[in-house]
Amino acid sequence: MDRVMRFLSYLNEDYVANITGSHWGNKKVREVFVNPTAKDMRDLKKFNDDVRFIINFKTKKIYVWDADVVHYEGAIPLYNMKLISSKEAFGIDYNFGSGFWDDHFAGIGEIIGNKIEYTGYSDTYHDIPDPKGWISKDQKWLDRFFTEPFIPTVRNDFGYLESDFK
Repeated sequence: MDRVMRFLSYLNEDYVANITGSHWGNKKVREVFVNPTAKDMRDLKKFNDDVRFIINFKTKKIYVWDADVVHYEGAIPLYNMKLISSKEAFGIDYNFGSGFWDDHFAGIGEIIGNKIEYTGYSDTYHDIPDPKGWISKDQKWLDRFFTEPFIPTVRNDFGYLESDFK
C-alpha cells in the first residue's frame, strides 16, 4: 500500500453502528462514530454535551457515542461486530483475565468545540489491573480527538507522574 493510501486509511472516520441504551430507564438509539470528524462531534452534541468512548489501541480506533448510553450497552454491538476484542468487557462477562484492558480504554468526556475534553474513565476500571502498559506507549494519534494531550492526562488521572515513564 503506498503512503497516500495509508494516510487516507488512517484518516478513516465514519459512523459505525447504532446502539440502544435503556440503562437510565428510557430506551434510546444512538449512533457510534469511529474516529469522529468535526461534523460527527456536532451531530453528537445535538443529543448531549457528554460522550462515552472506547479506544482500541491495537487498531488505533476510537468509538464515540452520546453519554446517555452506558459503556456496557455500547460495548455489546462493538464486540458483535468484532471491533473490540473481548466479550469480557463492561459487564458482558466480568472475567478480566483475557488481556482486554491491555489494548482498550473506556472513558467519558465533554464535547468542547469539535474535540473531547476527557473527564474520566469508566467505573469498570476500578476492577482492572494496572494500565501502565498502554499508557507508557506513544499514543499521539489520539491527540487529534482530545482538547489536551490524551496520554499525559490519563496518566495524571491514574495518579502517575510523567517522571514514572522516563
